[in-house]
Amino acid sequence: MARDRSNVRLTRKFRARQTVLFVIYCCRYVVESHNKENEVNNNHMSALRIKHAELENRLEREENRPHPDSNLILSLKKRKLHLKDALMQDAVPA
Repeated sequence: MARDRSNVRLTRKFRARQTVLFVIYCCRYVVESHNKENEVNNNHMSALRIKHAELENRLEREENRPHPDSNLILSLKKRKLHLKDALMQDAVPA
């Protein structure tokens, strides 16, 4: 009988240790997933900013040409505005 009790105690300790290890593993997984998510979001935001800057440069070059193409300027401004909207939407936390 005493042996059964000690086995039960050991089993409970083992299960408690397994539970603690499982919780630690889950917490690490959640933190790593969150970090990867932030990294992907930062990369996406950087790409949008780069595209926005490239459009700004193209727009400036086109506006400074001797005979600028008004349709191209309009198109570049719309694309730039679309990127700015996307940047603002992604910047707002969910």
